[in-house]
Parts: sequence; C-alpha cells; structure tokens
Amino acid sequence: MTRPNCSVRIYQQQETEPIPMINWKITKEDSLLITMIAERAVRMQRNHFDAHRITALAVHMDLAACHANGCPLDLKGLLAASDGDFSHDLYGIVRHINRDNAQLEDCFMPRFALRAMKEVA
Repeated sequence: MTRPNCSVRIYQQQETEPIPMINWKITKEDSLLITMIAERAVRMQRNHFDAHRITALAVHMDLAACHANGCPLDLKGLLAASDGDFSHDLYGIVRHINRDNAQLEDCFMPRFALRAMKEVA
C-alpha cells in the first residue's frame, strides 16, 4: 500500500466578494479634534468608574472610521457637547460600528452626525 504525498495540498479558491477597504483619510484638523475627543472619553471613564473600558486609540480609530466612511460628524460640536450627548454619541459609535466596513449598524445615528443636522435644519 502506498502512502499519499502529504506535502502537496490542493486548495479550492472560494469565490467571495472582496472586502471593501476602510477609508482612513481625514484632515489633520479632524485628527486633532478626534484626539481631543478620545482624551475626554478616557478622562470621563476614569471619573465615572465605567465598566466598559476604552482606550484613546480605540476611540480614535472608531471615530475616524465613522467620520470618513459615510457618517461625517460635527467634531467641534461633539467635543463641546454635554456629558450626556457626548456619551450617547461616543458609546453609540463604539457599540454600533462595524469594524469590517466602518458602517454604523442597528439604525444608530449620532446626535452630532452632520447628515442628521442638515435634515433638522
């Protein structure tokens, strides 16, 4: 009885849709505002002993991805927002962003989304 050659493996290529690349292009001003928002989020977390631990880097990535991929934010407004509005948008984005395509899911719309602000005006 001959033993099969185990070093040769044949893989079938599966036809799947390509995963869209996330756009990370934001302006330097937007990046600075997002950094300040992320720092505020970490400070708030420390002051309120929040059980959901976040890092400034994770917040920065989630906000930048959201802002650059279909849900532009009023970053200046978000930075100046009350704690309640700030927490609503920040934790909503962190919870509802799809990290594969940077889209917000479950019908979540931040209060400081530029699109929502234009519809109200």
